[in-house]
Amino acid sequence: MLFVIEKIEDMVCNYCNIKVVPKGLENVMLNMAIDLYRAENLGQEQAEGTLKSITEGDVTVAFGSASSASENAGMSFLKDYTAQLNRYRKFKW
Repeated sequence: MLFVIEKIEDMVCNYCNIKVVPKGLENVMLNMAIDLYRAENLGQEQAEGTLKSITEGDVTVAFGSASSASENAGMSFLKDYTAQLNRYRKFKW
């Protein structure tokens, strides 16, 4: 879980153009880390992607890639935090 928190810290610092995460974003980062952990199915032996199709005759089930951000709706969690992150975002000249 530590690497997820570090990854989120890097993402927050890069997005906000800051070097250190302010105290006001610590809980936001924790929520982001939990969302990322769940979205990427970390801690599971074998992660399956999103369900692409099901065929009943002769049974066919197809999954998408679990790691592809465009195919995994769970990766959209970053959009949910932009309002909170924008309060701390600094303009880069």
